[in-house]
Amino acid sequence: MAITALTPTGGITGSIAYTDESNRSSSSEVVMPAATTLAQAQGFMLALAQAVETLTDAQVRRVSVSAGFDPTGADPAVKGNTVEEKAVFGVKTAVGKTAQFSVPAINIAYRQNGTRTVDLANADITALTNLLINGNGTVTPVDTNAQDLVQVLYGRVRKRADSGP
Repeated sequence: MAITALTPTGGITGSIAYTDESNRSSSSEVVMPAATTLAQAQGFMLALAQAVETLTDAQVRRVSVSAGFDPTGADPAVKGNTVEEKAVFGVKTAVGKTAQFSVPAINIAYRQNGTRTVDLANADITALTNLLINGNGTVTPVDTNAQDLVQVLYGRVRKRADSGP
């Protein structure tokens, strides 16, 4: 099987993140109808953030909008692999910083000789990294600062608690 479609679930979720003077954080969420456009959601969330800002002593730090989809035809999970272990790809941005993208429970076949290094020459891995760099013809990914992704630097398998490349 393979994923053949994405079916919208629920609605569009808007969230507001707050920070207090002690740098503790909290958030609130609201759900909008699935037919809501991004422009409509942005307008509503601006109005909501402005209304909340009037009421709170915390700082509004971030406002975001997301949509959920259920994949049709998704392969079942494979016994013996865990999402606690994931492949992390370091991707250089146009300004020389490194962004990351991860794939949980990556199949051992994509590792170089059983090591924790991902085989970047593998055709399936190349298909993924090409999407990260070049997009799909409609959307080209960027980092959180809207900088283009220009080069995959590494692929390493890590356990959830691991840090660094």
